[in-house]
Amino acid sequence: MAKEAFMGKNLETQKEVDYNLNSLTQHAAILGTTGSGKTVMCKVLIEEALAQGIPIIAIDPKGDIGGLGIASKTFDFRPFVQDAEKTQKLYASNFKKGISLEKLSKTKTKIFTPKSAVGLSVNLIPELSVPENFKETYERDPTLVASIIEPLAESLCNLAELRTNKEKAKSLFSSIILHNWNNNQNLTLETLIAQIITPPFESLGTLALEDFLKEAERKKMASSVNLILSSPSKQAWKSGIKLDIEKMFTPENLSVFDLRYTGSMEDKQYAVEQILDKLYRFLLHKGGSDKLKYILYIDEIAGLFPAPPSSPPCKKILETLIRQARAFGLGIILATQNPGDIDYKVLGNIGTRFIGKLRTDNDIEKVSTAIGISSSTLRQALINFNTGDFYYNNSVENKSLKIHARWLYTYHSGPLNEKEISWINKPETKPRIESELKLPEVKEIKNNLPNNYSSKILETIKKQAQKYSNTTEVLIANKNANKYKTFLNVYVKPKPFKGKEFAEVGPFTYELSDKLFTGKLPENITWNKIAKYNYEVLPTKRSVKKLIYKSIKEAQQSLKRKVYSSKVVDIVVEEKDKAVKSNYDFMKEELESAQRLLKERARIKEEKIEKTLRANNKKIDFVKGKSRGIKAGRLIRKIFGNKRLGEKTKKMQVLERKIRKLKEKSQNIRNKIKKHRQETKEQLKNLERKLYQKSHTLTNSMTYNPSKKDLIVDTKILLVPRE
Repeated sequence: MAKEAFMGKNLETQKEVDYNLNSLTQHAAILGTTGSGKTVMCKVLIEEALAQGIPIIAIDPKGDIGGLGIASKTFDFRPFVQDAEKTQKLYASNFKKGISLEKLSKTKTKIFTPKSAVGLSVNLIPELSVPENFKETYERDPTLVASIIEPLAESLCNLAELRTNKEKAKSLFSSIILHNWNNNQNLTLETLIAQIITPPFESLGTLALEDFLKEAERKKMASSVNLILSSPSKQAWKSGIKLDIEKMFTPENLSVFDLRYTGSMEDKQYAVEQILDKLYRFLLHKGGSDKLKYILYIDEIAGLFPAPPSSPPCKKILETLIRQARAFGLGIILATQNPGDIDYKVLGNIGTRFIGKLRTDNDIEKVSTAIGISSSTLRQALINFNTGDFYYNNSVENKSLKIHARWLYTYHSGPLNEKEISWINKPETKPRIESELKLPEVKEIKNNLPNNYSSKILETIKKQAQKYSNTTEVLIANKNANKYKTFLNVYVKPKPFKGKEFAEVGPFTYELSDKLFTGKLPENITWNKIAKYNYEVLPTKRSVKKLIYKSIKEAQQSLKRKVYSSKVVDIVVEEKDKAVKSNYDFMKEELESAQRLLKERARIKEEKIEKTLRANNKKIDFVKGKSRGIKAGRLIRKIFGNKRLGEKTKKMQVLERKIRKLKEKSQNIRNKIKKHRQETKEQLKNLERKLYQKSHTLTNSMTYNPSKKDLIVDTKILLVPRE
């Protein structure tokens, strides 16, 4: 059974925050923009699970996760680092006793690189053999099987690059697979190709096979699928070891799928679908568990779980896993820096959310809607967040609080290079280290605070702040004291960009007498301005210049975003739809004028056609009158002349034919009027569509990435009584 995991500290109380890893069976999501500390928060969860021996499969599109395989019980990360002693002291000073570094360092890590030999190559050609216990599963829940077969059929279509008749191909492939599996018959690509040409059934749905899909079309499909076997580029998916989920899910194993080398997003989606397919088969075979046994971690799911209408096969099977994994003891951790680009409704099915700094109001709106809180509540919670700060929302335990993620115990750096990947996969190839560094004794920083107060220090701090910021203000807590410690608050305000105002970022808070502590001011303080600087304060252990530059850099990362402008309206907005609508509204008068002109021309044309109709109807009435006159004369002769008359005269027949032709002409004219009205309606719609297209064409996208000169930096030096 999983134990409590140390996540970090409560930002308000500074108390440690623990997390019950069994909650991961209801899954977790970590959201945050670049620079929010999202990857660190993910790694914290994974480290805690690995330290308890829980096996993990990590899908890593960007190569950020491999560093989890660099662990040491003494924080000796050689040969992956240059200055090993300095790195060791930094990690050791932030270590919390309790987690088993020894167990963490014993984690067996393998890095797989689909479609590449940089790491361990792996065979990801679709598995067509019958899953274990298939018949029982199908009888119990047919929809469950569709979760395997339909994504599998779509992956085959994508791999074969089938574009025409894709939906019919998916239906045919799904039916062939289901037919064989129901009869406990394994398929291979070779037998699938043969059965595409000659399926083992004569109809699909209510249609005969030939009516549904001609043999010639089936042969073209079979030829495309055959490319999987014959094309060298497709064979790259086949090279490598067989994917063995059972081995990967052995305790203390970490299996990382580094997708940097797969190529396009479509290839990444395909690789993920194949991994998840095999994982799902494994779970169906192993059976249920109500305790956490395995973890699936997917970093940066934006391209793998996109917003509707996009629905790649990997999304479908991931949706199935999110719904059902809990029954198998599988916990899923998902992460993204672009929550606005994913199908955010998935967040409603996830029990724990760690939400860091978000980039746009649109992101906040979508995330708050998905997790069932107001956008104002979430926006307020994220105010003044620094790197590593998260809004921890646990619906399993019904708690929400602000936390700061703890320091990592595995080596954290950028993506591993090819040599480093080979060192992890084959530890024996690493350069030999003669002796391991001993773990140094590290005293807590708070016990090393200096006692040499000075009134001159404050003036120095103020001069430094003034040099590197636009304005500087010195405030003192409204409490009597003899000695103070100093805090620095940095506020970064972007200058207007083409008329667009961006929100201020900050404050970034730092305690100047502490080397590591980011800074947390006591609550409920009122501040007074001071003019004289004769207060005795602790000397600073930090460079004010570096802290201001650090704040500027983090603000730049937070402010960097895609924005949209117009070629006809002087605006800059963050949502493309708003720019398009501004263009549309600006040109709406032009549209209305064109629509009025079109309607007037249509009215004139319709009046002419109706005039023709009225004239034709008059002819009908005239001919009918003549016909009625002839009939009346015949009737009189019959009654008073006592004559037997024939059925119809030749003249009457001519008139009737003429009436029929005139009626047909009237109906044709009515049809013409109806068609004219429909055409006018469609022309009006086309005018509107063209305006929308023009509105899109007149919209430019650009990246707003402010430089230092585009920012206004304000600083506040805060004096807080030393307790």
